[in-house]
Amino acid sequence: MSKAPLVSVVIPVYNAKHYLAECLDSLLGQTLRETEIIAVDDGSTDESPAILENFAARDPRLKVIRQANAGVSAARNRGMAEARGKYLTFVDADDQLDLQALGYLCFEAERLQTDILLFNYAAVRDGKYQRCTLLDELFNRFGTKAFDYREGEDLLYYVHGTAIGKFYRTELLRKNGLQYPDYTFIGEDFCFWVETALAAERFAVCNQIFYFYRKDSANSLTKRYDALARQMLQGYEGLRRKLKQKLPAETFRKVNFYIVDRNMISFIWNFRDMPDKKERVAFRRAAGDFFPYLGEYSAEEQQHFRHLKNFKRIFKPERKSLSFLGIRISWRPKNQKN
Repeated sequence: MSKAPLVSVVIPVYNAKHYLAECLDSLLGQTLRETEIIAVDDGSTDESPAILENFAARDPRLKVIRQANAGVSAARNRGMAEARGKYLTFVDADDQLDLQALGYLCFEAERLQTDILLFNYAAVRDGKYQRCTLLDELFNRFGTKAFDYREGEDLLYYVHGTAIGKFYRTELLRKNGLQYPDYTFIGEDFCFWVETALAAERFAVCNQIFYFYRKDSANSLTKRYDALARQMLQGYEGLRRKLKQKLPAETFRKVNFYIVDRNMISFIWNFRDMPDKKERVAFRRAAGDFFPYLGEYSAEEQQHFRHLKNFKRIFKPERKSLSFLGIRISWRPKNQKN
C-alpha cells in the first residue's frame, strides 16, 4: 500500500456530468500533491461514471467507488470509511476548490492542531460571486487562534450547517463514530455538523475564500425535494433524539436552544425561495409542527431567539395588492386560510 496521503477529499457524485470535470480539475490540480480524491458514484445514470474513469486513468490519486443509489449521506459515509488521509474534507460534484486550498488548510490545521478548521466560500450564481459572511463573527472574535467549544459555544449561529467549508481531523470522525444520518435527506449535513462540533476540542477559522459553491446547478445536492418542511422536521427530531441520549439534560437544553434557532432560519430561507403559492401553503402547514419545540423554552428565553420574529411571519396571511390610478394598495387579509 502506498504512503497515506495528508488529505482525503470525499465527493458524492450523482448525475453531475455538466460540472464534474471542472470539480475534478480543481482537486487534482491542487498545489498540495499528497492527497487522495474519493469519488463515490451513487448510481449515476448519465455520463458521470465515464468522466470519473477517464480522470482516474490519468491520475491514480482519484479513487472511484460505485454503489447503487442510496443517497448523499450513504455516499459520504462510504467515502469516509475509505479515507486514509490525516485530514478530510467534503466537496460537492458541481463545486470547485481554489488550487491552493488544501495546502493552506493543511498547514493551518497542523500549526494550530485543530480538530475542525472552518474556511470560507463564495456562492456562484450566473457567473457572479457572493462571499459568505457568516464566519465573520467568529473570525473577528478569535482571529487565527484556535479555540474550544466553551469559548465559542454559539458557533452554531455562525457556521453554515453544510458539508462544505470544514477541514476535519479524520481521527475525530473515526474515534467518535460520526456519520451522516439516514433518517432524513434534508438537513443531513447540519445534523452531522452539530455532532462533530460537539465532539471536537479545538476549532479555528480561516476566513479566506477557498470554496466556490454553485447555486445555479440543476443537479445541486441542495436542491429542494417534495415535502421539504416535513423532512426538515424529521431531521431535527432525529438529531434531537441522538443528542438527548448523548448529553446531560442541562447541556442538551443549552445546545438545543441554538439548534432550534438555526432550524427556524432554515425554514425562513426555504420559504422565501418558494415561488409557488401551493408549495408555500403546504410548507407552512408542516412547519407549524415545529412550534411545540419552541414552547420548551420560557417566554423570557424565547426573546433571545434571533429568528423567532421572522419565523412567525411565515404563518401570517400573504399580502394582497391592488393598483388603482397608478396607486398600489396592499393589505393582509384577516381570515385567510393557510
